[in-house]
Amino acid sequence: MPFGPVPFMRWAKEVYEADGIHFLAGSGIYGLLEEADLDLDRIAPRVWLKNSFGLPALRKAIAARHGVRPEQVLTAEGASGANFLILAAWIRPGDPVLLEEPYYDSFGTLLAGLQARIVRVPVDGDAGHEAILEAVRSRRGARPRAVIVTNPHNPTGRPLADSLLRSLAERCAETGALLLVDEAYRDFLFEETPGTAYREGMPVVSTASLTKGFGLGVLRIGWAIGPEELIDRAIRIHDNFGVVHPALTEAIGAAILSDAGRLAGWRERVRARVAANREHLARFL
Repeated sequence: MPFGPVPFMRWAKEVYEADGIHFLAGSGIYGLLEEADLDLDRIAPRVWLKNSFGLPALRKAIAARHGVRPEQVLTAEGASGANFLILAAWIRPGDPVLLEEPYYDSFGTLLAGLQARIVRVPVDGDAGHEAILEAVRSRRGARPRAVIVTNPHNPTGRPLADSLLRSLAERCAETGALLLVDEAYRDFLFEETPGTAYREGMPVVSTASLTKGFGLGVLRIGWAIGPEELIDRAIRIHDNFGVVHPALTEAIGAAILSDAGRLAGWRERVRARVAANREHLARFL
């Protein structure tokens, strides 16, 4: 698999770590939560837990939050890690994959590394993501092996209608394609936060993390929710990379996701920060 560099990621990391730079292009909340918020003294002793397939407590907490079984949950190094493992478990060299354009940079290099045949579908026109649905419905060309979208769309921030996602899932089920929905920014949809895109019995995988909406990127807690057989294949692929999962960070993630009251409180802090920053940005523009 000829994986190349991710140009945007390399640039962002170099700029972000440069001295004297106030980096405005970060994609997640930063510096909102304090160490005391995480109860590390209580959680740290769990570092010696066995964690071969993703911490059971974390998988259970994610499953409970989304109304699925723990066996349908993959834990990974951020949403990017989950995207990699799922696509590596599904894509074969030469497979056509429909990808929204513009798209999150890492998807392009990931699919190229997996030797997929990328079919870019512009979604920034009047049709928006209906163009993706039309492309799946079309009988022109080879049937796609997978369809990849982000909700809300990265980079425009535009939410996808639930009816559109449902239609995409149904059409993918008819054609044998996998619908991968990256929901890393879903928690920023404060007013009417949609449920996860995953639907029982459908070829749909949703991925997310604690990075964007909660500012906990340092934990690298990401996950995928999907059909149990595909999740199991992705877990086996993880044996080629990390072998076992980090018990301490996943224990912290499990504690966070198991506490609905704490999550709600953090969400309100994030909402207040975002509202204030929008005012600053509007004045600057």
